[in-house]
Amino acid sequence: MYTKMRRSRQELSHEETRALMRRNTAGVLALSGCADTGGFAYGVPLSYVYLDEEAWEQTLAADGLAPWAPACDEPVVGRIMFHSARSGTKLDALAADGRATFTVIDEDRIVPEEYTTYFRSAMAFGYARVIEDDTERLRAIEALAEKYSPDLPEGRAAEIEDQFAQVAMIELAVVRLTGKEAIELVRARG
Repeated sequence: MYTKMRRSRQELSHEETRALMRRNTAGVLALSGCADTGGFAYGVPLSYVYLDEEAWEQTLAADGLAPWAPACDEPVVGRIMFHSARSGTKLDALAADGRATFTVIDEDRIVPEEYTTYFRSAMAFGYARVIEDDTERLRAIEALAEKYSPDLPEGRAAEIEDQFAQVAMIELAVVRLTGKEAIELVRARG
C-alpha cells in the first residue's frame, strides 16, 4: 500500500522513530485543502505530544473510555495530540478531509563543504479528528500540558481550568510512522 523507502539503509527503526517523536516539541501538520485555503493543501506548525498507543489506551481506561478507532483497515500505532482554537481554517480543513500527515525535524545541520545536510526527521500518517468527549479532551490537554510544563502540576491544572472552554483538542491516530536520517549519520553510528 505504501511505497517502500528507496534508501532503506537510512530508515530509522520503529523505536528510534517513536523516540524522535516523543522528544521533539514542534512539527508541521499537513491537511488537504478546503474552501478557506482556495483548495491548496494546508500545512501549519504546531506544538504536540506523541503518545504510544498503549499509553493512550491506559490513560483512557482509567476513565472507562476506549480509544477512538478511525474507519480504516490499518492498526493504530500511536496518537498525536494538538490544541487549537474552537474554529478556524485548521478545523475547516480537517472537517473536509480527516487524512493528515505530521512531520517533525529532529536534526538539520548544513555541511557546506560536503554540499549536503545531515538530517533526521520523522513523518506520521493517519486520521485526525476533533475530540468531542470532555473527559477525553481533558486527558489529551493534560498530556500536552505535562509535556511542556512537567514540573508545574498546579500551574498546569489552573491553566487548563481557565482555558478549557476555549480549547479544541485534535487527535491524530497514527497508522504509519516512518523516520529517516542522512547516510552520514548512519555511518557515524557504525
